[in-house]
Amino acid sequence: MVEKWTETYTIQSVDADFRGDCRWSSLLSIMQRAADKHIEALGIDREEMIERGLGWMLITLEADMTSIPRDMETIHVETWSRGSKGVLWHRDYRIMNDHGEQVGGARSVWTLVDIQKRKILRPSMFPYDVPIGQDSVGELPSKAVLPEGIELGEAYTTVVRYSGIDVNGHLNN
Repeated sequence: MVEKWTETYTIQSVDADFRGDCRWSSLLSIMQRAADKHIEALGIDREEMIERGLGWMLITLEADMTSIPRDMETIHVETWSRGSKGVLWHRDYRIMNDHGEQVGGARSVWTLVDIQKRKILRPSMFPYDVPIGQDSVGELPSKAVLPEGIELGEAYTTVVRYSGIDVNGHLNN
């Protein structure tokens, strides 16, 4: 079983902003793809998950970057499961540059869902063993709590366009 997965990715112009820095949305997509590839390496691909009516839903992700990758830089994203607690699955990421230096890390919380019933499933419903890595990039993310006295207001509105929707019908990142 593959306890830790490493995905190598070269930042492309479509991943970068006007300054040449990797956009956060692209970095999040790269991490999500690495998680998908890890699960595939354990024996279940996307098509089989859909046939079984299963899907992964990202609940939260907390990332820390010491430097942002730039256009045409190669990064290596390591990811591993930290196991589950209740219905929540924990996954860590370590982002390295091409010199082997860590430039970032992230901790995420996922849940397994029944995509037809739109219900959260217990980890025992996942039909494969997922090895639990002993490595850690930090404390598990906690629920975000707004400080008292903070007033929320609309920041902006946006029109969701065709290019913003993925194959699942979701607006991503």
